[in-house]
Amino acid sequence: MKYIKLRTQILSIIISMTILLLAVVNIYNYYDRKEILYNISIEKLLILTKVIRNFEKEQLILYKGRSQGIQNDRSLMDAITQKDSQKISQNFNHIFSEFKNETPKLMHMHIYNTDTSLLYAHKQNEAKQLLHAETNEVLKEAFKKKKIVKGYVVIENKTFFYSIVYPLRKNGEIVAYLEYGIKPDSIFKIASKAGRYKYALYLHTSHKTGLHRDLGIPVAENSHIFENLKIDQAFVYKYANKNKLLKYNNNYYLFHQYDIETRFQKDFAQVIMASNVTKYIEENQHKTFITILLSLLALSVIYISVYLILSKLINKLIKDEQELLVQQEQMQIVIDNNDNLILMLQKYQPILANKTFLSFFNYETIEEFTKEHPSLADLFIDDTKLFTSLQDMSNEEWITQLNKINDKEKVIGFKHYKYGIHYFSVQITPVPHEKNSFVIVFNNITKIFKQSQKDQYMARHDPLTGLYNRQSFNESISLDLAEQLTHPHNSSLLMFDLDFFKRVNDTYGHQVGDDVLIHFSKIISDHIRSNDIFARWGGEEFVLLLIGIPEDVAYKIANNLREHVALAHFDKVGHITCSVGLSSYKDDPSVDEWLLRVDEALYKAKANGRNRVEVI
Repeated sequence: MKYIKLRTQILSIIISMTILLLAVVNIYNYYDRKEILYNISIEKLLILTKVIRNFEKEQLILYKGRSQGIQNDRSLMDAITQKDSQKISQNFNHIFSEFKNETPKLMHMHIYNTDTSLLYAHKQNEAKQLLHAETNEVLKEAFKKKKIVKGYVVIENKTFFYSIVYPLRKNGEIVAYLEYGIKPDSIFKIASKAGRYKYALYLHTSHKTGLHRDLGIPVAENSHIFENLKIDQAFVYKYANKNKLLKYNNNYYLFHQYDIETRFQKDFAQVIMASNVTKYIEENQHKTFITILLSLLALSVIYISVYLILSKLINKLIKDEQELLVQQEQMQIVIDNNDNLILMLQKYQPILANKTFLSFFNYETIEEFTKEHPSLADLFIDDTKLFTSLQDMSNEEWITQLNKINDKEKVIGFKHYKYGIHYFSVQITPVPHEKNSFVIVFNNITKIFKQSQKDQYMARHDPLTGLYNRQSFNESISLDLAEQLTHPHNSSLLMFDLDFFKRVNDTYGHQVGDDVLIHFSKIISDHIRSNDIFARWGGEEFVLLLIGIPEDVAYKIANNLREHVALAHFDKVGHITCSVGLSSYKDDPSVDEWLLRVDEALYKAKANGRNRVEVI
């Protein structure tokens, strides 16, 4: 039943995906249309920008060359310098006519004195208006910067032109300013023809409505659409350069806006363009319809095919599942009869465990275990003698790390929920044809491991006192001697001997003698550092290696230890003293020489009356 339900769920998913796909198609076509509109906007603006820049560049080159020609005419420049109005007018009337014939776009030519007074004007009234108009920022900028300046000028919201002001120089000094007025409306006619759009050129005003500066009057246009739509600044902010469509007379229009400004003229004027994109919209709608239709046909075929395939697969899955259940039951019986802990992981996640494993940790099911312990490493006993996981190590990480070490080191510890710590050797076997899947067998080696640890301990420690034995001490002092060769440091060696210890054994017996040795060992151990090496050398002799301690400090420590022993009370015996020999490291070539010297110091202490410290 669950597979039939699965089939229904899959088919429901396919239907949902069909709906989603249709939504995606619509969204795609929506953004496709937006991209088309965006590209159209960019194209129109690039055309206009290119035409305006080319126009400004051509006019500057043209009139710069003409101005240089005038400047090179010595006779004319003398007349300008001398303010000879009659001679200037005669020459410039001829020059203007000549320039006008060559470039019909030229509207006027004016000459201004350096004190801003009018020297020559092709149109007197216009020149005076131009000079005194508040909007004449081009001429003001030229007088201020004393260099060629270009920009746009409007007079009384009627006359609009492109102005180039050229300073005329004689002997390096500016003697006058020559101003050209050029018709700019031809620019927009060329641009609108190249870009196939309607345009209107509006001046900006200083008046604001809210945050928006109001749109000024139109000074040039090629369509009544702008007047009919009653375009204002709010309309511009809403539609221009926003890729928003406006339907007008059964056509779709896309609006663009371009600011006309120069380096010193901000928000001077703006061009509003309207592009008819009806053709693109209709093509996009047709494309969307065809795409949806084809998608529905394709998905219908997929739906039927999936239904037939799923029906066949479900029958096979039901049969395979039944066979798998039988195999799992057989496998569970086998592993449950095993005394070792067995765990199976699939993609590093536990999926199966035998009864021994679950009962060890006191869980009923593997699901309960996994819920509380996502990683088995959480249960590893932290012990330097065992493989110990790092903090928060995942199953994948600890299995990877364990596989890198040799089999003898693959030993971990688990705490039984009731009977304490047990030790296990770990055997990891990858499952064939299953990536990141393993069968892990934890072999219980608790008895063997504990006996091995005990044997290792006994091999290095004195069985009576629990101190290091002679062999362990020799290894430690040899390491310190080797360290001296590479990293020189002060170390001192002490050798203890219990005074008249033979009398204790003879008087009280060996059991009491052993108790004295144990008590003595504890006294010394309680008063030394954890990194000092204290060992039983043999019989009643003991050695102590003070690592990094110079001779003078070691002497004080030795006397302090000797006093602690002398003041202590030993059961049945009372008080016992000890003699101490001391010798610091003196570039000894071998351990034997160092030990021989401290042995001589001990002999000296005993010879000089015992219960004392002697240094050699």
